[in-house]
Amino acid sequence: IQPLVLQHVANRLSENDVQPFLDLMEKLAAASSSRRHYHYYTGSLFHGPLVELCCKALDRENVSLTAGQAGEIADALFGLLQDEDSHFYGHNREFNMLLLLAHLQAGRLEKLIDASNEMSVEMRGKLSRGVVSPDVWAKIPKMSAFPAKDAPEQRIGLLGDVLQIIFKHEWFHWSTGHLYGMCGDDINLFDRIVKAEVVSDEELIEHGPAMVEKLEDAPLAKACLASWLQAKKEFAKAEPLWRSAIAKTPADKKTMLNYYNWGLYNTLEAMDRRDEAEEVRKQVDIDSIEKQHRHIN
Repeated sequence: IQPLVLQHVANRLSENDVQPFLDLMEKLAAASSSRRHYHYYTGSLFHGPLVELCCKALDRENVSLTAGQAGEIADALFGLLQDEDSHFYGHNREFNMLLLLAHLQAGRLEKLIDASNEMSVEMRGKLSRGVVSPDVWAKIPKMSAFPAKDAPEQRIGLLGDVLQIIFKHEWFHWSTGHLYGMCGDDINLFDRIVKAEVVSDEELIEHGPAMVEKLEDAPLAKACLASWLQAKKEFAKAEPLWRSAIAKTPADKKTMLNYYNWGLYNTLEAMDRRDEAEEVRKQVDIDSIEKQHRHIN
């Protein structure tokens, strides 16, 4: 794909013409027989130029695409994932970000939530090994489909849908190196969300717990919010989220559970509920946590 072709696609998108983009997606799909070509396209397009020009077209400060046009982009991107030879797209965090943003602008977040039902087991596995760029949060408020600031319940609802997509497709990979932040990010997931002005501190404190409790198969989201609330000294709101995260995390996730119990222990200590804290403390391998922190530092 020559730079002039990309520039042509960008120019046409800026004039609300999505057809050159759709034509480019057809060319990518036609190259599915060559893994080398897929790798080249992914590296050269979805790690920068194509993502940026599409995000610019979706940005309401520029010439915004309509929901229908964004839907055509969303369908074209999703179509690439249907090919069993598409080994590289689902692993690409920029591609996944664009996939999410296009569905948001098209008003189709629910379709992306349910997308795994339309995929083969192999494709679901490929997608779940990927991540999504933390830059997604800074771009979401720029979408013309993003609710106004005087509609906090709608913004919380949209945030819940985005989080459901991220956690359902396993685009948030937990590790002791970045406990409650997205891969490639060094701050808590919800600090990043607030910093991007998706929602405010106050809105998240008030509505966040109910929002994450509604998420399916997302105990890690509850732990992320519990950690954020704990840092805000909202201990009474953090406690039930720690307990819910612990209850819904599989027993074989021992390291994860160790950190969740550690979070609950510190929350109870901060609330002067020392007897309960001591019972939780018995479930915590503090030596392991300290060892991990020494290794990271």
